[in-house]
Amino acid sequence: MKRSLLFIACIIFSCLACGQAFGPPKEVREAFAARYADARDVDWDKDDALWEVEFTTEKAERKAGFDDAGNWIFTESEVEKEELPPIVFKAIALKFEGFIIDEVEGFQDTAFNGFEITLERDLTEVEILISTEGDITIRDVKVSDIDL
Repeated sequence: MKRSLLFIACIIFSCLACGQAFGPPKEVREAFAARYADARDVDWDKDDALWEVEFTTEKAERKAGFDDAGNWIFTESEVEKEELPPIVFKAIALKFEGFIIDEVEGFQDTAFNGFEITLERDLTEVEILISTEGDITIRDVKVSDIDL
């Protein structure tokens, strides 16, 4: 009987401990709620040192990152290609002739406000950050190998 009670107590304790590990700290939840009061369909995940949260607002699907103290780190937002400012299209056409826009996200952190865009041409994929003024920073370049 004692073994059964001890076993049940261990299972309950394990479940409670696991349940606490999957949610962000109070500071993070409060910072998120203050910044995105209209958020719904909230889904939290821990990625290395960041708490990442995917959620929906009236404007778009979003993803934000917070540190353990509740400091906001970044926000990504769903953006349609057609919503990009003309200056962004012009800057891409000048620097990446022949590339097509594959993916677009709004991106904001403490030092940047603009777009994260994935461009493709042939076997090359380029991920860039581009400001609303058209300033470009290349984040990543991938070239695929296709065995024929």
